[in-house]
Amino acid sequence: MDEDLKRNNVNTYADKKDKNKSQSIANEPSQKQSSGESTSQFVDNRPEAVAQRRLQAMMNNSLQAAQLKALQGIVQNAPQAKQGRVKPTLQMKGSININDSAELESEADVMGAAALNAASNTQLQPDDSTLQRKKADSKILSTKTALPIQLALDEDLAGSLREQGCHGPVNGQYMAYTGANSSGEDVDWKAHIGVIKANRAAAVAAVSPRLKAVDVSHKFDVNDAASLPKFVTIYPPAEQEQWAGIISSLEGALGGVGTIVEESTEAVGAGLVSMRHGQITALTADKIAAAEITLTKGRTQAHPRGNIVYYTINEAEKRWEGQVGELAYVGFMGAYFFMTPAGPKAAVIWDGQLRADPRAEWNPFEIDLPEGVHTTEDILASQETEVDRVVARVADSTARINALEETEEASMTSTDAALVNQRIARQDREYARLGQYQDRAEHAETALGTVLSPPDKVARRDIALAKIRVVKIAIAKQTRRLDVMF
Repeated sequence: MDEDLKRNNVNTYADKKDKNKSQSIANEPSQKQSSGESTSQFVDNRPEAVAQRRLQAMMNNSLQAAQLKALQGIVQNAPQAKQGRVKPTLQMKGSININDSAELESEADVMGAAALNAASNTQLQPDDSTLQRKKADSKILSTKTALPIQLALDEDLAGSLREQGCHGPVNGQYMAYTGANSSGEDVDWKAHIGVIKANRAAAVAAVSPRLKAVDVSHKFDVNDAASLPKFVTIYPPAEQEQWAGIISSLEGALGGVGTIVEESTEAVGAGLVSMRHGQITALTADKIAAAEITLTKGRTQAHPRGNIVYYTINEAEKRWEGQVGELAYVGFMGAYFFMTPAGPKAAVIWDGQLRADPRAEWNPFEIDLPEGVHTTEDILASQETEVDRVVARVADSTARINALEETEEASMTSTDAALVNQRIARQDREYARLGQYQDRAEHAETALGTVLSPPDKVARRDIALAKIRVVKIAIAKQTRRLDVMF
């Protein structure tokens, strides 16, 4: 019975869509008239209305609806792969190819591939109803697969970058520059700069000369989108110690350019640049073999763009404890992934073990930042703590000066030299303390002034700076009180 209902709903889908569209147009004037007015909502419980709602719910929850949703994700998030697999994006030192297959848009493509093949694992009887359903499903899916997967690019920006020595677009959306200054690591730190569309040209003008000057590989996202959280990706230099200088140079160039921070990265320094530790190059069979990890080939999932081959890991100690999902080689991506319930995660080898690179985390393996690089949060939090300490110390100093004033008259009339000297010594100590507090406040003020982004941290910076202004006034006032005691 349920199968008949599904089939009838599919066969009448187009007619109902047209009918609903006509009803929507007919009701448009009344909807406009009632805008802003309170209305009562009624639930139609007539048998035919209840049946219609059940039919719609069945359609929404069907395998076909899930496949359509997966396809829509591909259309929105995945660039079109060419010749059945993605080619390397950049070639770094040692002829190591950078393959950005682990980017979010690629992960969405893998999820779509898995969803499209889910039907192959479903046990169906080859009867007439199944054949009719497959025919109807094919008709629905054809409306989605006909959509172009290639993302819309800003051709003017791509052309400008090509003139500046970049090549591409690679992976359907990047203009890339290949530099000789490369760490050659498969898993390492990389930096990102995000901007809105209006700031792209200014960002290119600011960072491109600086990055070429140190000859590091980098790429620009030339999607024609309103916001590009990873507009610039900067790959690791040969020496980790170079990161601090690179970031400082970029901050100096980006001072007048508004930037944004992608949620899977962490702002560093002034907050204009963010970083993430993760996959740089795609995991290959050779790298797995070099790590002495033995894989056993399992089932193969067919797909028009290339097979997805699943593997089991014979040596359990080589698998990260707690790792979930099946390991699979996605042929048209040219890389290994862990197929987890939350979606595909790029597979990497870290500390001799196979691990999934959780793209939503900026430092999944808890690695120290490169020398001289600090997160914006750490800079801000440390200075907020320092400001609060200075405020507390000045309050303590004020209390001691109040006590000095109370004993001032007795000390001034006393002939006891020891008492007078004690009072003078207390005054000198307070002078010295207030001077130290002034220096600490000014140092914190300078450090806080380096925080330029993101907006939430700028708001906290401004609060801390306001405290500093108040405490500096208090320091000046207490210093004047000490002056008149002599």
